Amino acid sequence: MRSVTVRYGASRPPCRRAREWLLPQQRLVALSFVAAASEEVWRRFPALDHSATLGDLTGIGDDGAVYPAERAWVLCLWCRAEHGMLAERLSSPVPRPWPGRRSGRSATTARSCPLCCRARVGPVAEGTTARSRSSKGEQTRELILVTALRLFREQGYDATTMRAIAAEAGVSVGNAYYYFDSKEHLIQAFYDDIGRQHRASAAPLLAGRRELADRLRTSLTTHLDVMAPYHDFAGGFFKTAADPKSPLSPFSSASAPARGEEVAFCAALVDGSDANVPKGLREELPDLLWLYHMGVVLYWVHDSSEGAERTYQLVHRTAPLVVRLIGLARVPLLRSVVDDVVGLVKYLSGKVVA
Repeated sequence: MRSVTVRYGASRPPCRRAREWLLPQQRLVALSFVAAASEEVWRRFPALDHSATLGDLTGIGDDGAVYPAERAWVLCLWCRAEHGMLAERLSSPVPRPWPGRRSGRSATTARSCPLCCRARVGPVAEGTTARSRSSKGEQTRELILVTALRLFREQGYDATTMRAIAAEAGVSVGNAYYYFDSKEHLIQAFYDDIGRQHRASAAPLLAGRRELADRLRTSLTTHLDVMAPYHDFAGGFFKTAADPKSPLSPFSSASAPARGEEVAFCAALVDGSDANVPKGLREELPDLLWLYHMGVVLYWVHDSSEGAERTYQLVHRTAPLVVRLIGLARVPLLRSVVDDVVGLVKYLSGKVVA
């Protein structure tokens, strides 16, 4: 292996710090970085599951091997001149005596990665479009989810039982509960699937768009398009999600993975734009944009206009206003107000204590 591309979660401070630390280091294998959910990563690696590990690192070797999450961190260490041997020890299933430091390596010499036999997910070379076939278990899970969503539309969320879903899908009740612990978990899977569809549909539409207002409009209207078939029974979901103790609440710990993916996508919207965002605001802006997104979804749930036309108008009219408000943060007289708002967001999100 001569080079590694690292996809990193641009909205995650650990990922950003890792990138900043690795870039100036002496390396035995060439390292390059590309932000998750950016147009570039979608163009270069179309076969990757771009909805996975948006908030973490993913390493892609020049041989097409993929190293997700913790394996990517070890891979980055392995690429460094100073920590290559440490990475080899960390990747070994059985501790070995510490070998002497190797010398005479060159960045142009191909190295055999110690993670390959355990981390290779399969070839994802640039330009590859083929995807691996789903396993039977994944197909069964998908069948149960699709059946549940259809019954929710036809019968309503409250009137649909797990037993009815299993019978309609042609599986046993036990099998249905094997994949989903409850109706709430089915809806959580639905949220995850909607998020993946949204990001996959929006990414190619964002290519070449640099104005932040345009990128926000494109992302939000694409999300509305993806959700449109489920508008009639979205209110039933909202009644459950509005309960702060419900796992379906967008602020619950159960929703944290899906929330993290959407916040990371919001960060990519900013990173791919030409917006000049003040440094103090930039770190919290993805969270604020996600809250704006949630506000639009809430309005959509209650929108009774034909084709949710009022919600689309809401997006088209508020996206430029949001960008103008971001621009006001650069005005010297308003900087203290912006700092107070950022501090409040950090406090409410638990990032700092009072």
